[in-house]
Amino acid sequence: MRIDYSILWFEDVDAWYDSIYTFVEEILEEHGFKLKVAKYKDDSELDKILTDAEDFDLILMDFNLKDTKGDQIIEKIRHHQLYTEIIFYSASGEQAVRQALIERGALDGVYCANRANEEFVEKVKKVIMTTIKKVQDLNNIRGLVMAETSNLDNLFREIILSFFEKEKDLDKKNKLAAYIYNITKKSLSDNLKKITGFCDKSETINLVNHPAFDSSKKLRSICKLVEILEITGFDKLYDVYNDEIISKRNLFAHVTENIIEGKKILQSHIPGKDPIEFTPNLCTNTRNNLQKHRIDIESLKSVVDALGV
Repeated sequence: MRIDYSILWFEDVDAWYDSIYTFVEEILEEHGFKLKVAKYKDDSELDKILTDAEDFDLILMDFNLKDTKGDQIIEKIRHHQLYTEIIFYSASGEQAVRQALIERGALDGVYCANRANEEFVEKVKKVIMTTIKKVQDLNNIRGLVMAETSNLDNLFREIILSFFEKEKDLDKKNKLAAYIYNITKKSLSDNLKKITGFCDKSETINLVNHPAFDSSKKLRSICKLVEILEITGFDKLYDVYNDEIISKRNLFAHVTENIIEGKKILQSHIPGKDPIEFTPNLCTNTRNNLQKHRIDIESLKSVVDALGV
């Protein structure tokens, strides 16, 4: 599971869908996920959906769709060996959809619900929590943190390269190029020439793409870029990002599963530091921080991409 929580949703009443969407979005945001929905009103594109099936975290299925019945779609989905949890709902009530599933023999992994707003939202919340618990283990949360921090690293790199491509002020380019060289040169095994001006553009880009230009150096360079361009709102970026992203990634790299008093817990084990238990709340906070920084960094990229426009 990623920061995005992906739902495949079959519903043909737009007004009801819009009213429920907000509730589902709030449930997921509370636990550090961003809602992503693929919505369809019928099964006309089902073959394509099943052929190109992405990793949906949940399927929501209305019983009475305009041109077909939801139980028929569920049967096709299961025949295609897509075993994602499904919430099957209807205004006719929970028992009506359950009976339809019994007749088709398609009850496995399907939760039945009343379409009534409060009952439906409560069922969705319970099922979402079940799916989250299934992936709240060491490998999944570690994989999430490593993948998302790599994505943020790549965004940093794209911002820096965009700056060199679009900034017209040569003096500003030279300042960042020199800064990148100075913080990277000690990590390099080869003898690169010292940058004396932005005429060494290819060399600067090589440095930005060099393995020695790690997460910390990317972050420091982004902070320098913000300073050079006098962009407001990022004055605490270095300290906050270090604390909320880089330090957490380093902790997850040293996490192990332990059994204490019969309970499985995740603990970091860094020499010289007390173990830190990775509770569900800490994992939720980590996802929230990853989302927050992704939004901020994407907004920064938009500013840099617009240079010279």
